[in-house]
Parts: sequence; structure tokens; C-alpha cells
Amino acid sequence: MKVYLVRHQAGNVIHEFVFAQVPSETQKVAVEKHCRQLYGVSHPKTPGEPYWTRVEERDVLGPDEVPVVPDQGLSVVNKATTEKISISGAGSVTPSGQ
Repeated sequence: MKVYLVRHQAGNVIHEFVFAQVPSETQKVAVEKHCRQLYGVSHPKTPGEPYWTRVEERDVLGPDEVPVVPDQGLSVVNKATTEKISISGAGSVTPSGQ
């Protein structure tokens, strides 16, 4: 069995709305409205371009199926033991107009 979800550029997979068939344009527009209310219209880096959305298909696991999760190490991004770093600097303040 398949289900269909809308993926949003800022919101990732929108799990509140799961479709049994590819969503119609009207359904997709409704999910996009939901996303605009949560994330705004466009990314701050591309203010003139709206966020993208796309429909993704997923398999539904049966009652006896176990997800296949390959063994892999933690990445630096999600590793709980990431090294501490510190930043320092020096500067001066100059009144404006001088």
C-alpha cells in the first residue's frame, strides 16, 4: 500500500495530511496554505521566490514488517559529543561621523 505526502522546502514532510492517492491540485493548494501560515511565503535567502513543494510517495509497512535501518555512524552534525569551540575577538568603537 502507498500513501502520499507533501514535502515543503522549510517544513519537510507535512505529516498532518496523508493521502491515499496523489493529492489533487485543490488538496495540494490547501496544504500549501497550511505551510504559508507556519513558514511564510518564501525563504529569507530568496525573498522573491516562493517555497517549493512536491508530492512524495511512501510505502506503508504491514503489521509484521520491520523497517530496514542500515548501520551507520553518527555524522558530525548530529553527534552528541561534538567538540566545544570558542570564539573571541577584539575591536574598537568609533562614534559615527568621525
